[in-house]
Amino acid sequence: MKDSVEVLASLLARAYSIEASVARGLAEMMVCCEDESIFNSICNIMVDNEKHKIMLRRAVEALGFGIETLKEYAEERMGIKSFDFSEDLTPDMLNILLRWERWALRYYRYLLRFNFSEISEELGDEVAKKVRDILKELVASEASHIKIIESLL
Repeated sequence: MKDSVEVLASLLARAYSIEASVARGLAEMMVCCEDESIFNSICNIMVDNEKHKIMLRRAVEALGFGIETLKEYAEERMGIKSFDFSEDLTPDMLNILLRWERWALRYYRYLLRFNFSEISEELGDEVAKKVRDILKELVASEASHIKIIESLL
């Protein structure tokens, strides 16, 4: 197997781990949020976040790996701190979330520039297209999240 397939799988696993960390932060934000509109928006983003993890897992599996086999990117080893929202820090929480969503958008756009011809050579055009389509969907979703969060600030 060419290195490019494993490299892409590892990069996707890293994104999965970040999405898992964001999910923990979203859950903590929900506990502290008093505003119903913001609460509902956070819930909607959390639903998408769970879909993102499923999509990323499927992309990694299409490349012939499992998320759990890429242990270096397991949630507990990423070193991402949990959020502390013991007060009503809604603007601060939203700004942190906005920063993560912008990072994800940039990261997924970057991954779309990956050399998919090597993936096609190794695993076929169908697998390369599937992974590319997943990344395009993630880009669209993250762009939507950014607009939602910006409207709440």
